[in-house]
Amino acid sequence: MNIEIGTKLIGDWGGYSPLSLGVVTSIHDNGMIEVDFDDLDGYSLFRPNEIRPKLEDKIGVYIDNLS
Repeated sequence: MNIEIGTKLIGDWGGYSPLSLGVVTSIHDNGMIEVDFDDLDGYSLFRPNEIRPKLEDKIGVYIDNLS
């Protein structure tokens, strides 16, 4: 799975929350991935193993293969 700056992501927070659209803005030296989501204030940090390769019917963060 290749995650780099500019990779588009989808955040599925569960319940009746809409999907969030995000983009990777930075990859820190410690491997943490910084993401800016369109409907959240500030940035979110994720470990590489927290980002899944394709959208599933589960709560999580996924690479946007739909665009």
